Amino acid sequence: MKLIKKYVKNFIDRKLRNKDIAFNEISLQLELAIYLREKLGKKYRVDLERNIYDFKDKNGNSIISKKLIKKEVDIIIRPNKNDYNINEMAAIELKYPRNGAYKKRMSQFNDDMKFLGQLKNIGFRKTFAFVLVEQESFYKLKGENNKEPYKKFRTVKMIDNKKVIYVDNDCEIKWKYLDNNQSGKKRKENKCIRMYYFKEIKGVHRNDK
Repeated sequence: MKLIKKYVKNFIDRKLRNKDIAFNEISLQLELAIYLREKLGKKYRVDLERNIYDFKDKNGNSIISKKLIKKEVDIIIRPNKNDYNINEMAAIELKYPRNGAYKKRMSQFNDDMKFLGQLKNIGFRKTFAFVLVEQESFYKLKGENNKEPYKKFRTVKMIDNKKVIYVDNDCEIKWKYLDNNQSGKKRKENKCIRMYYFKEIKGVHRNDK
């Protein structure tokens, strides 16, 4: 379980830089699940789109009694055995938006983090958010949207010109280059540069539940 974070980072560095590996959100989910299954081995299960209320105790009752903002987890990692222990589970929520609608999608980013925080609060051992984007609107600061839930995903500084990207580490979400790790790299205006963040979620505050 301790190696999940390392394995996801290895997947990003060693697999995802190949643009043919993941061409939409579903393929990203599948490729990451396959990679984790290979690395974790038979000791663990990697479930996709799993309803968290499906996990039952010996009496047939769900091991999760609280109502959460979502029901299904994109990826759940758990020991490969029949009895379910919430303290032995890890969850990954991921997003790979390709068709704009950035305000809606950024609200979904925020909901994912709240959901993962809720899972952490009720006992999940590890929870992670993983987002891959190709459009500047997801990480570029815009005056009218310099507020929550958008602000935490935006850089603090404006982009000085259309040929240079600056990613400021003061923002809550630490965006990183996938296709080019050099900040300030000049590029053509319409050239796609993929950015991502991978963040472990520790929990949510009382007023965020």
